[in-house]
Amino acid sequence: MRSILFLGIWGISVCSLGAANVLKEARAAIKSGSNLENTEKKLLETVSAGDAKYDKAELYFTAALVNKRINEQENEKLYLKQKYDTARFFNSIYNMFCRFRQCDSVEQMPDKNGRIKIRRRAKAREILIPYRKNLLNAGKFYMRKTNYKEAYRFLDLYLGTAAFPMFAGDDFARKDTLYTKAAYWATLSAYNQNDAKRTLKYMDEALKHPFQRFALTEYKAKAYKELGDTTAWVRTLEEGIKTFPDHSFFFTSLMDHLNERHEYEKALKFARRMVDFDRGNVLFRYAESVVLMNMNDYRGCIEVSDSVLKLDSVYTDAYYNKGISYYNLAMTKAETACTDVRNPQFRKDREDIVALYEQARMPMEVVRKLAPEDKLRWAPPLYAIYLYLNRGKDFAEIETILRSLNK
Repeated sequence: MRSILFLGIWGISVCSLGAANVLKEARAAIKSGSNLENTEKKLLETVSAGDAKYDKAELYFTAALVNKRINEQENEKLYLKQKYDTARFFNSIYNMFCRFRQCDSVEQMPDKNGRIKIRRRAKAREILIPYRKNLLNAGKFYMRKTNYKEAYRFLDLYLGTAAFPMFAGDDFARKDTLYTKAAYWATLSAYNQNDAKRTLKYMDEALKHPFQRFALTEYKAKAYKELGDTTAWVRTLEEGIKTFPDHSFFFTSLMDHLNERHEYEKALKFARRMVDFDRGNVLFRYAESVVLMNMNDYRGCIEVSDSVLKLDSVYTDAYYNKGISYYNLAMTKAETACTDVRNPQFRKDREDIVALYEQARMPMEVVRKLAPEDKLRWAPPLYAIYLYLNRGKDFAEIETILRSLNK
């Protein structure tokens, strides 16, 4: 307290009268421990009204000491096992760091004579060092409460102190063993708030943490997509495929993106590369079949779909791709079929088309069996198939289903 009073008394001689009076009242409040929140408010209001550099620095410095006194009050209650205000306890520490940082920022500004005098930095650092870990504790506390907004606020400040000039010699980013873990928690807190920009802020540091790196990389990709940075999004997906090939998010997202952009050659290359990586993975083979169908390579799609079904006999999407491919082949054949009933080719083309529709019918009926509620998917193609094959009873049933869907 003597050092605090000494700084205050020395400051009055050069402070404006208004600031001096406010500082005098603030020191009295610190000593008595009363009306502290209002005292800080008045100090900050005086900062806004004042012009003198020294006034502002001293006002911020004293506001930090007010928060230190608030924290001591709550800490004393905790020590005595009395009921204490957790938010007040943590916020006083947060504010202490902010006020000392503001004081230091003001002191870094040149005065009217162009001089820069850093007078309070060493003292501020000395006071803050023991409190820094409580910023991390506050972040963990609010994460347990799933209050991610507050958790991020404290974790962001904890990590941000590494860039404070007063802590330049401490090298927190390299020497703090909890720094990477704090970055991980901060990233999770930002992601749980759907805040893409903040999700990326400490992402590179968070990825140094060994826990759930695949999930963090997924969050990174989603954040870039949310921000509209397609280049970074695709790059992150490609990194994810290489690093976490078993985590389907990266592969499926990239394949969807390439298919939507009609970049089928690139999509096919990725799919086949992943099939070579894991030939027993049905997802990779299915993705290849999707690209082939998009490229109108229906025979290729059928072949790959069959390879999927050898691995998984109830893979609904593979049955669908196979059925639709045969259906498309039948329609394509019908477009070029001979229309002259007197020509022998007419009968042959007709038999080929019937055979293709029959080959389409079987897998589409399996889709219906495996996904009976997904009527919009299997009912329209089955309607066309039954109509062409002249399966009256089956056609009437599907027609009834389609009418019910249109109601």
